[in-house]
Amino acid sequence: MKKVVLLLVLAGLAWWYFDGSRRIDDEAVRNHYKDMLAMYDENNADALCAQMGSEYRVVDVSFGPEGTRRQEHDRDSACREVRRALKTIAGLGNISGGLLTPDFDVEIKNITISDDHKLATVESVSTMRMGDAVLVRSRATDRLVRRVGRVRSLGGESKTWVYGN
Repeated sequence: MKKVVLLLVLAGLAWWYFDGSRRIDDEAVRNHYKDMLAMYDENNADALCAQMGSEYRVVDVSFGPEGTRRQEHDRDSACREVRRALKTIAGLGNISGGLLTPDFDVEIKNITISDDHKLATVESVSTMRMGDAVLVRSRATDRLVRRVGRVRSLGGESKTWVYGN
């Protein structure tokens, strides 16, 4: 009897690890973006980097005062960019006594869940404002998965508009 119970428990754990913990839905996607906004507000680069899967790759085309620029980042280079950006933002906040702190917002336009519920493709618009001024706006398509119950980004494509210098 103990062996049967142990086998049932092991079968349940195996199902959870290989299937149940990898299923993604709209709620998990929305919570992922909500958590990411909180991480930006907390200036938590480590947590933001932890949201990227090991196979993360993003391609961004940015349009700004210096012209058009195309960049590709894997997980490591994207983390370096996140750390650099958050360090710059923190520096502005420190110099201004907290007056110059940006506000981040993400509007989810569309979520498409794969038939097996293992991949979500998300179309979104992200905005960074300082007061009433829009500094950066980005349109992105991101691919998300769940691994051991945690949502991770595999990257995607984005177009970013930078306003001002």
